[in-house]
Amino acid sequence: MQGSIKPYILRALIEANLESVRANVSATCIAKIELSLDLDDAFSFKNALKLLYVKSEFSTIHHEEDGVIILFLQDVKIHQAKTLLYSIKREIESSTNTVIESIGMTLLDKEDTYNSLLKRLDEHFVMSKFSSKKEIFYGTKDFSFYKSNHDKDVLRSIFKKHPLVKIHNLYKGIPITDKSKIITFESGRLIITADESKCPFMKVKSSPICSMI
Repeated sequence: MQGSIKPYILRALIEANLESVRANVSATCIAKIELSLDLDDAFSFKNALKLLYVKSEFSTIHHEEDGVIILFLQDVKIHQAKTLLYSIKREIESSTNTVIESIGMTLLDKEDTYNSLLKRLDEHFVMSKFSSKKEIFYGTKDFSFYKSNHDKDVLRSIFKKHPLVKIHNLYKGIPITDKSKIITFESGRLIITADESKCPFMKVKSSPICSMI
């Protein structure tokens, strides 16, 4: 009976957290963590789990299978969650005989469903599992962050979802602020729209900040 009820417990936890996110109550991250499990040294696993529980400020933990747990981090943004998990990983591995084999993590999104969230979480978890350096793989519904430095890909995704920006400049000591829309982002450069009448006054160093579109 225990094996058959676990998926329903996890579903209840995920759906409850999704409702909280949709109500703008808090940002929530979910992590799938695999810890090495030696049944001949079960106390080491117990101590590692206790440390994880305490250091995550008693966050909800769901046991999925031997050595694999699901952790819910509420009121924590994704970069904060990554820093926290790296810190916990180092402390567990330095003070117990337990090794954290892999961590996949994602941020809950208002548009997520139970299935879409689990699919994304599992994708990050599998990538971490096959990572030679046991990195944390993590991301959101719109983009992923990797240690391999995909900065431009991340920025492109951000600009696509949030294409409106503010331009701040000074003209003879007078601040100029204007709204603009990002047209494209290629080779590290943004192409934006701008008010034609303000273009001559918008400069970066000695070069105009915009061109006529």
